[in-house]
Amino acid sequence: ATVFCVAPNAVFPFELYNEEYLQQRDLYLTQCQKQLQQFIATFGPGTAVFTNDE
Repeated sequence: ATVFCVAPNAVFPFELYNEEYLQQRDLYLTQCQKQLQQFIATFGPGTAVFTNDE
């Protein structure tokens, strides 16, 4: 099982012409960020993960 998975079209897996799609993209990117932070926290001992909650 893989710990950190990325969709085939990770940068923009949703269409950009609709606000609903942009919101879906934002949710997807937030999930990717959390997965990446968890991956770093798990496999990068001594590495501090700083979050910038906007």
